[in-house]
Amino acid sequence: MLSGIIGVALALGIQPPVEPTSAPEVNPELPVSVARIRSALERPAPLRLTLPESHADFHIEICARPRYSANLLGPVETLWTTPTGPVPPGGLHAFEQRQQLRETWSQPMISVDLLSIGTAVHRAIANARRAGAEKAARDEVQRALAEFCATHDCPQH
Repeated sequence: MLSGIIGVALALGIQPPVEPTSAPEVNPELPVSVARIRSALERPAPLRLTLPESHADFHIEICARPRYSANLLGPVETLWTTPTGPVPPGGLHAFEQRQQLRETWSQPMISVDLLSIGTAVHRAIANARRAGAEKAARDEVQRALAEFCATHDCPQH
C-alpha cells in the first residue's frame, strides 16, 4: 500500500507542469521536439527515494517429533516399555507409587457441579433484585398519580 502511494507520488512529481505560454515547436515534422528536450535538460533532476529493505520482525520455530524411527519398528525394547493405554490419574509414576504403598484408587461415588449451583444462585438473586426494582417503580408511579389526582380534578374509573 505504501509503495503504491510512493509510486504514484513519484510519477506525478516527474511530470512537468503544463504551461499555457510554452514556445511553439521549431520543426513540427520531426518526431521529437528539440525545445522540449532542452527544457527537460534544464530542469533539476527529480528527487529519488531510496526505501530501506524490510526485514522480518518475527521468528518461527517448528519442533516436531519424528513419527517413525530410522527402522520402521524402532528398538525392540520400546515395544513393551511404551504405554499404549490411557494414562492413569496422577500420571504413571503416581500410579506406581500407590501400587507399592498398597493404596487403591477408586472413582468418587458422588460428583457435584459447583459451577451450575453458583450460576443458579446468581440468577435467582438477580431475578429477585429485578422484581424488587420493578415493584418499587410501580409503587412510585402509583404514589405520583395519587398526589397528582389529589391536587387536580381526575376522573375515577
